[in-house]
Amino acid sequence: MALVNIILVLLTIAFVHHQIATTEARLDIGVCYGMVGDNLPSPTAVVKLCQRYGIGKLRLFDPNPAALAALRGSGIEVTLGTKNEDLQSIASSVDAAKTWFDANVQPYTSDVKITFLSAGNEVVPGNLAQFVLPAMQNLQCC
Repeated sequence: MALVNIILVLLTIAFVHHQIATTEARLDIGVCYGMVGDNLPSPTAVVKLCQRYGIGKLRLFDPNPAALAALRGSGIEVTLGTKNEDLQSIASSVDAAKTWFDANVQPYTSDVKITFLSAGNEVVPGNLAQFVLPAMQNLQCC
């Protein structure tokens, strides 16, 4: 099912790309890059597809090292999310947030365009909702 969704998104993007006759310009379009599924393309293939179709923004739901490595030097703007299971720890202190940042963001800052950090995914409402704001505040200090 996830592969079908990816294909549909990419086909839609290809259609839009063709219709507006863009050559070298990046579209102000972004994609959410989920990695839960079977037979997904490799991170390198995903980045190449984004570059081919001028997709300039991408959301990663968690700091996947293979995806971040593939994004190195691509110029694609990345919104990087925390894993839901990391929220409580990140929310607990600025030091915990800094530890998460140093492990998951800092190694990529020189050549991956990480423009935003997001705290969790689909956790409001829910048991983890109480940790979203403190996690965001702590990450902002990094």
